[in-house]
Amino acid sequence: DIGLLKALGASSGGVTNLFLVYGLGLGLIGALAGTVIGITLTLNLNDIEKVLADLTGHEIFPRDIYYFDEIPILLRPRMVVWVVAGSLMIAIAAAVYPAMRAARLQPVETLRYE
Repeated sequence: DIGLLKALGASSGGVTNLFLVYGLGLGLIGALAGTVIGITLTLNLNDIEKVLADLTGHEIFPRDIYYFDEIPILLRPRMVVWVVAGSLMIAIAAAVYPAMRAARLQPVETLRYE
């Protein structure tokens, strides 16, 4: 695909941008899914613990060892934003090397093995 794009006139910068946009898109999807799943699990942690205890027949957090009736939950929106921003930065950073490598490919070399 890269060879075809470059053979049709795509610039190296265009190929680089394409890879970076795909990296950002995948990062956004992953961050959104992770945020929704993480917040859902966090807010329902006590219910999940009760279901697991009923399924296994053992208390996950025995009340005589851990001195609380429910698992304490503290969800900080600012921390969630920082984690999402960090995951997006990692996704973009992980797309930089493949983007630069794809931009350096010569169309003739890539099409030769098709």
